[in-house]
Amino acid sequence: MGHFEVSGSGSLERDIDRIVVSADRIAATISELAREIEQCYRGKEVTILGILTGSLIFLSDLIRGLPLKIRLQMISASSYRGEAITPQELHFDLPERGELEAKHVLVVDNILDTGRTLEAILEDVRSLRPMSLKTCVLLRKNHREIEVPVVPDFCGFSIEPAFTVGYGLDFDGYYRNLPDICVLKPHVVSGESALSPTGDAQGRMGADPRAAPAKGTEPQ
Repeated sequence: MGHFEVSGSGSLERDIDRIVVSADRIAATISELAREIEQCYRGKEVTILGILTGSLIFLSDLIRGLPLKIRLQMISASSYRGEAITPQELHFDLPERGELEAKHVLVVDNILDTGRTLEAILEDVRSLRPMSLKTCVLLRKNHREIEVPVVPDFCGFSIEPAFTVGYGLDFDGYYRNLPDICVLKPHVVSGESALSPTGDAQGRMGADPRAAPAKGTEPQ
């Protein structure tokens, strides 16, 4: 992993416990996903619906590998408000009906965890009557204790059910710029990161990286 420094705040690398997926593996897998998607939609126009903000990096790399005629739409989805550290009511805004009706729609997100966010978005997109509707995620967490209601049509990696950061995934707004997908050290999620010497910037959640996300963190 390359060296990352936040001015006056210490190195991001100090907060990383381990790399789950390296940047090289991410790049190779995105190329494979692009080939699969191109084969699926060959000769068709596709409307890609990206979920902000976490999917931005994944989506930008993915669409550059797609030799298709595409239209790009973005939606913002959040279930964390203010100081909340556990998911609350989900909020998102979809494009107008005419932008998706009778279109081939591909919903892209960076991670599928409980499936709550993606399930709600898909339900509303279906109400807009697209010609077809498929999903693509870079990461899918392997949960044994819960049944995830969504099975993605295209998926890059299946990973452990730990709270991950990097490559667009954040913790309290930090770490999106890491090139690898990583798990944070336990002291970071308890609010003692080098990025926040007083512990105020990170939500206080306990010491387990599998705990609920901190305030301002997007749903995984």
